[in-house]
Amino acid sequence: DNMRHMYSFPDAQGLLEQLQPPERGAIMAQGFAATVGSPGGPTQQGTLVRFTSSPFFTMFNIRFLRGSAWNAAADATGEHVAVLGRTFATRLFGATPALGKVVTLGGSSFHVVGIMDDWHPIPRFYDLTVGAYAPADSVYVPLTSIRDMNSEVFLGWWNCGDATVGKAIQAGHFAPLLGPECQWVSVWAEIGSPQGQRRFAAFLAKTLEQMKKAGHAAPSDSSSLPN
Repeated sequence: DNMRHMYSFPDAQGLLEQLQPPERGAIMAQGFAATVGSPGGPTQQGTLVRFTSSPFFTMFNIRFLRGSAWNAAADATGEHVAVLGRTFATRLFGATPALGKVVTLGGSSFHVVGIMDDWHPIPRFYDLTVGAYAPADSVYVPLTSIRDMNSEVFLGWWNCGDATVGKAIQAGHFAPLLGPECQWVSVWAEIGSPQGQRRFAAFLAKTLEQMKKAGHAAPSDSSSLPN
């Protein structure tokens, strides 16, 4: 059950702070955009959007045709930058190079910093929110940029303990998602050594137990590590 593996953003950050180089990890969430367009140009309806952090691209060995992923500073500030999938970039801009162009998403403008080659693993192992055989994500943006978006963007799944916060998110006010009240992100970690895996699994088990004792809804510990 993919939904049992969701964390709050601060909890996800806390997990990744335990990683020791060359270990690495990424935070992510599934989104949808009612429209994505180029200012004064064409638009695309019902676009799959990946909210994530920059290690996503290196961890999954994603190849770039032009440009590159954003950097850690963009993750921290929620910079309005975007990576487009190859097919989507062609749909939106045709033969015109998309690198350096601007796209509108969730009421904000994003500068295109990279064009990915086609990447569509089947099953869609990295996120099953929309199903194992759903289309590829078309647009990738820093996860923290969601705080600047509006109700033209939707999340694949989220849960907030506070009803007032939940209503704000439903109305398109997403800043509370970056606090501890809401679970909406998943975490992937790449840990090569058995010692590192045992260390991280022990930390995760302890963290989940603390969350449960504090009365917080905790993700399943089955999300910890593959066998």
